Amino acid sequence: MNGWRLSGDVPLRVRQTCPLTVNLPNQQSIFVAAAIVRWVRGQEYGVETLVVEKQTQSRLEHLIKRLVRNTWRASRERPAHQTIQREH
Repeated sequence: MNGWRLSGDVPLRVRQTCPLTVNLPNQQSIFVAAAIVRWVRGQEYGVETLVVEKQTQSRLEHLIKRLVRNTWRASRERPAHQTIQREH
C-alpha cells in the first residue's frame, strides 16, 4: 500500500510532505515517517507514502487482507435479496 485517502480539518497543500500517525480499527496505530500530498479536494487529501518501516508496511498489509477477507465473508453470509409480492 503506497497511498492514502484522508479527511480532516488540518489544511494541507499539494506537494507538502508530512508524517502520519494512522489509527487502526483494532485500537493500534501505525507511523508513516514521510508522505507527500498528491491532491486536495476540500477537506479530503490523497497522500503517497514515501518512508515507512518494513515491519509497519507488513502489519498494514496483513490488516488490509484481513479486513477484505472479513468483508467478503460477511457479504456471502447475508441472505439473498427476496422479492415479496402482495396479494391484491
